[in-house]
Amino acid sequence: MRWLADLLEDFVDRDSNGAEDDRFVEGAGAFLGVLLIDHLGGGTQERDGCHRVQLGRFGCFDPWGAIQEALDADDPRKCLSEYLSMAEREARADGPVSRVVRIFAEELSRARPDLAIHSQFELTVDLDNGASVDLARLERAARDQDDDDASQAARRIISMLPGAEAREATPWSEAVPRLLPRLVSRKFVDSLPAEQDLYLDAIGHDVLVALQLRYGARARYLRCAEVDDWKRDRGSIRQRAVANLAAKSRALRLEPVSDGILRVRQSDGLDGARLLL
Repeated sequence: MRWLADLLEDFVDRDSNGAEDDRFVEGAGAFLGVLLIDHLGGGTQERDGCHRVQLGRFGCFDPWGAIQEALDADDPRKCLSEYLSMAEREARADGPVSRVVRIFAEELSRARPDLAIHSQFELTVDLDNGASVDLARLERAARDQDDDDASQAARRIISMLPGAEAREATPWSEAVPRLLPRLVSRKFVDSLPAEQDLYLDAIGHDVLVALQLRYGARARYLRCAEVDDWKRDRGSIRQRAVANLAAKSRALRLEPVSDGILRVRQSDGLDGARLLL
């Protein structure tokens, strides 16, 4: 780590262009990620082209963002040290991300033992019933709360999840403005309980299009039975979902990568659908 800090300070003192900065962040960030995985234990995560390091069970850390922030800081060494402390907290389930997801998981196991976290990327957790929950609001609220208050907020979120026995029936008129397409892998679908029976269209060897209903930070996948109840053809349903996605995408965040190349990143899990549909 001392060598990396020395390298940071040396690079800051150089005259460099944007492309050189990007290459440095890419390489130094990858190196930092490997060091953290080796020191704290963990692995790598990727979703919609966005890469993170998983630390511990719920910890999530962006080594490239840490390097970029350190380069822009008045004191790069101090900034890097602060990010390393954050990474250690993430590994202990006491960091900004891991603490919130840990609290949510604990309350979920108490209130809904029929549900569990199937996968996680940063503050988005996918449950094994097909529901997806964005914990960003909980994270913001929990910054100034102790674990008891944060747990209470988590319980409110859990209370809004579909019931274990309830079969939600959303009428077409209510579903129209909330309907969105999301790409999922065959591996993800095969890992779900058989009774979920998600509504799916295949568009490739291992890529399928599922349909979601989004309610702010909460989303759930639609089942075949629900869609069949609408008594509409598949083409018109998918067309409506794609139209909603187009309307939602009018204010895209475009990040320059190099000359003539832009990165589209909304961090809402729908970037793959934007490109293919």
